[in-house]
Amino acid sequence: MKFWHSQGSVDMAHLEVQRDELTQALRTLRRVMKPTSHEELVLTLENKQLVIACVGASTAINASGRWTGSVTVSSRSLLPLGRLPSDSDPIRLEVQDGRLRIGKLSVPCKWNESEDPQIELPLNPPLPLLLSLARAYSATEIANQSGDVAKLIGSATTRANQIVSDVHRSLAPFGIPKDAVTEFVETYIPEHKREPNRSRPDADEKDGSGS
Repeated sequence: MKFWHSQGSVDMAHLEVQRDELTQALRTLRRVMKPTSHEELVLTLENKQLVIACVGASTAINASGRWTGSVTVSSRSLLPLGRLPSDSDPIRLEVQDGRLRIGKLSVPCKWNESEDPQIELPLNPPLPLLLSLARAYSATEIANQSGDVAKLIGSATTRANQIVSDVHRSLAPFGIPKDAVTEFVETYIPEHKREPNRSRPDADEKDGSGS
């Protein structure tokens, strides 16, 4: 029986993506949107992929970093970008001072903080703490965490379930059921107080022009 599912704040949202992948994603959206479109594009991080979506279309590319909400930008600001700067690869995307910065480029944006809570871990988190997080948060909430949070919790649950299985095999001659081993271990896993939602980065949203 498995009783755990597998699987410090920063100043700004940031991601790193491959330049060629981002260029192709923008090219794909340009093909499906009218040149004079006043639609907005929404950028979110889902399952370690940057999703760029508009009404009726979306594209996704691999990404890494911290992106705890969604960014809304005008398609007229983002889609006309030609070949992205080639001085760095991967390219860094940041949300700061009401602007989305893509490498050295900058466009106005609106930041919306996600309702998903953000989990903060200490250095070298102990096994009981990781297991308490696995019980306190849903698999989706854990999967949407930045950094190595999901990986650490996933590894902890795998290890815990293996330990329970090993102990059960050792105690099997005494007729002790696996559920009893599980219940015993659970009594030593502390209750975890869920983290509150984080505020959006860099305070207020601002409009503006230029880099």
